[in-house]
Amino acid sequence: MANITVVDGPISCEQRNLTDGKKIRPKNGFKALYIIIKYGFKSC
Repeated sequence: MANITVVDGPISCEQRNLTDGKKIRPKNGFKALYIIIKYGFKSC
């Protein structure tokens, strides 16, 4: 086996706003929920 060292490094996360290119809105969530309900249960 190869000797592999895994190193954790710090990350930073900042939220984007609409001017920065945020594209997910509540409308997208409702559409996704509708599609999951419509097509997700048909395979059962």
